[in-house]
Amino acid sequence: MVPTQTDAPQRHLSSTTYLLAHLGNPLNLSLLTSNVLRSPAIWTQVDGLRTCLHVMNVFQSAAFTVLRAEDERASSRHDGVDFTSFAPEIMSRGDDLPRLDWIKAVVNGADSQSPTWKHLLVLSGLLIGFEGQGRKGLSRSLRTSLEKSFVEAINRAAEEARHDEELSRHCITLALNYSFELLSDLERARLDYDVSI
Repeated sequence: MVPTQTDAPQRHLSSTTYLLAHLGNPLNLSLLTSNVLRSPAIWTQVDGLRTCLHVMNVFQSAAFTVLRAEDERASSRHDGVDFTSFAPEIMSRGDDLPRLDWIKAVVNGADSQSPTWKHLLVLSGLLIGFEGQGRKGLSRSLRTSLEKSFVEAINRAAEEARHDEELSRHCITLALNYSFELLSDLERARLDYDVSI
């Protein structure tokens, strides 16, 4: 089958997931995140909420891969066995950037060059990737910080969405729907329920 132009966004996002999980340079991670949120290859031929869901899944999958790789490395060190010879694609991730630095680099890519509603896809993806399905991939302080950033972005995006396109409002709802159960009661209380989107 010959790839079509409509396949381009999906191919772009697939390679982005791999790169996010394996790059070890924080500047490259930030640049890649920023590129995903602004890329014409992704956002010119928008396929409604599917595009938003695909982008969120990129960050969720990358976060989960980072978590799994760190767990594998810790387990192999604990057991005294070097599993990297068996599964180098899982074990090798750039220069093994610490999780906190990896998260900061990715979040820094959600900058002023992209609208706030797209930032929600990054933050939601990270929360789900590290904490979804009962995983405990973040320290309490880091999780609190991510939750706080997410809620602040939700409130800001909802305010901005009053004058924005329909996709932005739907994306806000999508991100909130997937992440709400991961928010603490304190952060849920900080959501601005009076803003209609």
